[in-house]
Amino acid sequence: MNFKLFLAISLILLSCKNKDKFNYETSIASKVYQAQLKYLDNTLFNYARISKQGDYYFQESYNLDTIADNFKNEIKNGIIISNEEKSKFYDHFEKTFTNHGLIDLDILKQLRELPIKTVSDVDLLRLYVKNNFVRILLNNKLLPYDSWGMMAETEKLTINNGEAFEVSLSNTAWNSAQPNEWFLVKNGTDSLTKDNIIDTLYQQESGIVFFTTKKI
Repeated sequence: MNFKLFLAISLILLSCKNKDKFNYETSIASKVYQAQLKYLDNTLFNYARISKQGDYYFQESYNLDTIADNFKNEIKNGIIISNEEKSKFYDHFEKTFTNHGLIDLDILKQLRELPIKTVSDVDLLRLYVKNNFVRILLNNKLLPYDSWGMMAETEKLTINNGEAFEVSLSNTAWNSAQPNEWFLVKNGTDSLTKDNIIDTLYQQESGIVFFTTKKI
């Protein structure tokens, strides 16, 4: 066999062998991918615990993982990802991204035109979508707070008839997924312990706290 022809064939075979090396456990790319994916998943999990919007993207991330795993199984079994499957995938996540100016929809449009051929393609698409989820959450200045209201403060809670009552008000924010709690304690108590607490007050999603009291 001609040496040049043999060399060309060898290079082609080597190229094919390394085409999907992104997924080899020993490759640098694989380790970087795993680290990035772990960061994104942890960030989405943390936001899911503090806001409803965070929980939405966390659930979408779980849905993405399921779709990606199905794609990878099909590719490993020699099944070509159909245009119908690909369109369904992009249609779903495009709806999620459409209302956010942070997402470059031109890139998404370009991705739609490309085939999904390798397991590496699927892994990179998974990173792309999760990165967009985290980008939306990290750039939402209101998170983890999703409600706003007024806070009142006074030095004296008990007043007599005709006595002047001074109170200061300020705007504040809270997270409806983790509402604030107020504790009523025994008279003459200056510390917050389990034995001193006589009642716990909870706010509604609107931030209102209802309680009754009487003059002693």
